[in-house]
Amino acid sequence: MGVNLAEFSQKLDRLIYNMSEQNKKAYTTFFDPNPQTVQLPQLDENGNLVTVELPNRALIKKQMWDDFGGAIGQMYKTVYVDAVNGDDLNPGTSDAPFKTLSKALSVIPTGGWGIIFLKSDIVYGGTDNVIVAKDNITAIILKDSSLTTHPKITFNNYTKILHGNNNRLWFNSIDFDFNLSGFTYSPSLFMWNTHVYQGDAGISMGGGLGFDYCNININVDFDYLVYLVMSIPFIKMVNTITTYTNSTGNDYFKITDAAQCVNINFEGSWSIIVNGTVLSDSDISSHIVSIVRDTNGVPRNILSNIIL
Repeated sequence: MGVNLAEFSQKLDRLIYNMSEQNKKAYTTFFDPNPQTVQLPQLDENGNLVTVELPNRALIKKQMWDDFGGAIGQMYKTVYVDAVNGDDLNPGTSDAPFKTLSKALSVIPTGGWGIIFLKSDIVYGGTDNVIVAKDNITAIILKDSSLTTHPKITFNNYTKILHGNNNRLWFNSIDFDFNLSGFTYSPSLFMWNTHVYQGDAGISMGGGLGFDYCNININVDFDYLVYLVMSIPFIKMVNTITTYTNSTGNDYFKITDAAQCVNINFEGSWSIIVNGTVLSDSDISSHIVSIVRDTNGVPRNILSNIIL
């Protein structure tokens, strides 16, 4: 039986046309921004034209986000704190904020970072537990846009916001009052790394503390060293005024310990005032302990943008 060439040619033309039309549609669908499947023409083992379904680009991205994005999103938090109207059982949203800063810090996952907006002043007394034990988190603490003045965090005979390793805190437009009485040891006011910067067992440790447009008032009545921060390798003070007042009249204020801090920077309009006296740049070094100097008097174990 002979081959009907005319009929074969018609079938071939129809096959090529159908595949061409489906390929054009598949191309358009593949780049469509809406997640969907692509219908692709294909010949089966018997030479029949069939279609297979594959995800388009948007659907591939969606599937990847569904698989991995949720986990990525959990590494970032934006929460709100209102000590007056909040509740730590709330979800921490703007209209249902947390009550305490400790709760806000605790929801930032290890290895993650978060933004915390303060909607009110906060006062901590000697029995309040503000210390949060976390490792490797970054927290940016800001004034909520609903406030016209800086929110203030007051510590009455209480110190330290964060305790752990390799943590980073940045405060913007937040004021602080530390009212400390009768201490018989040297406190670190803001945070504490459980390991020093050099690390132990060969593990390199890190962390940092920064202030921007903050006012830090420290009022004490004892002659023990008071450290702004201990065991943190990086400190940055931008447009921040720090005031230390000791009712004994003595100066026991220290910014940090150079054995554990490798870099401290002062930027913008900043000042440190000790018992009513504004420190000059040359006075700053006397308020950093353990500075090691070479034969020319240059610090070997700490860097700064001012001459120490």
